[in-house]
Amino acid sequence: MDLLHNLNQIKQLVEQHGLCNEFWKEAQEHFVAVDNVLKVTPDQALLFALLLENSGTGDATLRGLAKALRCGKIEALRYTGDLEALELKHLIVSHDVDDDDIFCSRPSFLRKRQGQDCCAWSVPGDVIRALKAGKEYHYTIYRGLSPEEFYTAADHILRAHRKRELNSKQFFDEIKYLFGSNPDILFVKKMKSGSLTFRNSMVLLDFCATLVEQDKESQKFSDIRYLFGRSGSQDAKRDFIKGENDLFTSALLEHVCDNGLADTTEYRLTNEAIDSLLDDVDIKEKKDIKGNNIIRADSLAEKQLYYPPKVGVQIDELGRLLQEDHFSSIVKRLRESKMKTGFACLFSGPPGTGKTETAYQIARTTGRDIFFVDISETKSMWFGESEKKIKSLFTRYNAMVKHADRAPILLFNEADAVLGKRQELGSERRGPGQTENTIQNILLQEIENLDGGILIATTNMAANFDAAFERRFLYKITFEKPDLEAKAAIFKSKLPQVDMDMSALAGRFDLSGGQIENVARKAAVASLIRGNPLSAVDITALCEEELPGKETRRIGFGV
Repeated sequence: MDLLHNLNQIKQLVEQHGLCNEFWKEAQEHFVAVDNVLKVTPDQALLFALLLENSGTGDATLRGLAKALRCGKIEALRYTGDLEALELKHLIVSHDVDDDDIFCSRPSFLRKRQGQDCCAWSVPGDVIRALKAGKEYHYTIYRGLSPEEFYTAADHILRAHRKRELNSKQFFDEIKYLFGSNPDILFVKKMKSGSLTFRNSMVLLDFCATLVEQDKESQKFSDIRYLFGRSGSQDAKRDFIKGENDLFTSALLEHVCDNGLADTTEYRLTNEAIDSLLDDVDIKEKKDIKGNNIIRADSLAEKQLYYPPKVGVQIDELGRLLQEDHFSSIVKRLRESKMKTGFACLFSGPPGTGKTETAYQIARTTGRDIFFVDISETKSMWFGESEKKIKSLFTRYNAMVKHADRAPILLFNEADAVLGKRQELGSERRGPGQTENTIQNILLQEIENLDGGILIATTNMAANFDAAFERRFLYKITFEKPDLEAKAAIFKSKLPQVDMDMSALAGRFDLSGGQIENVARKAAVASLIRGNPLSAVDITALCEEELPGKETRRIGFGV
């Protein structure tokens, strides 16, 4: 008969007879069979059989055991020594049902609240798997592990605690044994020499183990809530959202970036933490930059742009600088000369003059991905949050520069939202004005400290820029509306099927390149709806629509 059958027979016999002599007599052979495998006494085998039956239920308590044994709770207390022996063998796990804090290691057998049991037991999954195989459960030995094996063991212990297969004291003991048996692991050395609390060390261990074992780079607070207990999870969650936990202030964890902004609900190890804690682990090198706000260089379509001669020369010069062979050698030479190695560029000019598209084309031709940021979205209704988002944005970008094959371009689109003149504050230095000034001070400092990075900021209102910002931009290119020759060339490239004098059209309408593209798009739509090409009169009408304050007939839709 297998082990589970013997345990089940013990459970059925005590249900039938209680703790009378008849029970002990009939159960004797089953006690021997269980002892041969699990090395436990008859009392321990009896308790284990009952807890296995009720594991994880409301009956796996001292009150439930007393009921199953047909005795009072006071009489059941004499079995506490046997319960502790089963715990020491790791065959059962006790849980404090009132407080699941990982630091809760107070004796739990006699604790009560409002007349209810405060301690329950369960049988760990590893034990159940051993029982099914009819084998003795062997406690895992964690000694002399490689770094990869260390994180496999850590992940196993953390998951067991998360699933409540290890109580707080057992978890603490397991971690203490794991660390003590592997003093040469880099993570262990860093934790012993650092100043983190045990709880924060375990949070950090969870992130490291999850990255190494599951190749999962980020987690939400719900994934690590178990490490804080019910009583402390709300305060801890708030600190994580605000970035005020020591793990954030120590630059070990950071908010994940979403569309260029910090997602305060999801967290990851900083690249500094990965370099510091996981240098002894062979983690697959992740060269790709991830995020919805990343525009890949190879995804950008080629587009012909037309500039006035002076602007064209400046853009060509910038494009040559950012070619990787030139750029890397220039950065190296600047670094050797103790000079700043970051390049900040300002593209200013009226809407539709090609500022953003020029940044795209430079990225395409130089093979640089774009980290796209709508900087106005960093303004938060909560004081203090905007500043943290800006800091997190630059932290993320600097990590990209450090780990990418070639530095991506940090593109601040319509940056005048935060790069305007700083406000004069009165005696009360608080409120929205103070928040905006703080954001601007952070931006000034971060632009100043760009290390091998490339920032391109676009603005429609350069005249409103603070002088301190202008000094930070090494390259400043002013985009103008195209001249007559450029406008004619744009009309010809966008409307090749239209038979008309494009030079005359360009001279008649003072349109930007973006406005001419709008005309071409409207013409394409109208032509598809009407089923035939548009005439010169139709194109002229569309051009008039693009002029401010003009209302004309709508081509192809009929009004």
